[in-house]
Amino acid sequence: MKVSLEFVLLGVAILGIGYVASLPTNATALATIEPPKNCTAMTFFKAVGCLYRLGEYMGKMYFLNINKPSSIESFHKSCISLQECIRSISCEDGQSEGTKLANQIESHCVTLQYLFKDFSPCFEKFDKNNKDSKCVESWVPFVHSEKNATQTEICNNFFGENNCMKKEVTDTCSETEWKGLRDHFIKSTPEIKACGFEDL
Repeated sequence: MKVSLEFVLLGVAILGIGYVASLPTNATALATIEPPKNCTAMTFFKAVGCLYRLGEYMGKMYFLNINKPSSIESFHKSCISLQECIRSISCEDGQSEGTKLANQIESHCVTLQYLFKDFSPCFEKFDKNNKDSKCVESWVPFVHSEKNATQTEICNNFFGENNCMKKEVTDTCSETEWKGLRDHFIKSTPEIKACGFEDL
C-alpha cells in the first residue's frame, strides 16, 4: 500500500482517540468515574456535556481537511474542549480517574496538533519521495495501555519496529526533523521517559 499523507494523519487521529483505552462511551459512565468528595450534583449534567463534546470531536475528525488550516485548528479546539470538559468533572482531584483520562486526552491533542501542523512538511516528503515506507505506514505514535507491553518492548518499538522511524525520517526528511519528532514525544509521552531516546 502506498503512503498517503491524508491516510496516515487521519489514521493517527482515529487511533489517537481509540488509544485512550478507558474513554467512556456514555453519559452514565462519565458521570460515575469515581467522583471525588468535593464533586457536586452538577457532575452528572457536566458529564452529559462531555458526551456532547465527544460527539463534536468525532464530527470534527470525520470532516477534517488536513489541507485547510482552519479545519485543523477547529479539530484541535474540539480535542482540547473534550479534555477540559472531562477534567472539570474530576473536581480538581489530581488522582481521580477523570484527571488521568483528561491528561491522556491532552497528550493526544498535543500530539495530533504537532503531527498535523509542525510535522506535516515531513509527511509530505514521504508522500512525494518515499510512498512505500512500511515503517511510516504501520507506525502508531501512542502507547496502548491495554496491551501491557514491557518497558523494553515500548522502548524498542515506540518509533516503529526497532525504532525504524529514526532512519526513515532522517533519510527522507532531515536529522533536524527527526530530532523534532523525537523530542516532541519525549516531552509528551510519560511512558517513554525512561527509554533514553535523547541519544537515539
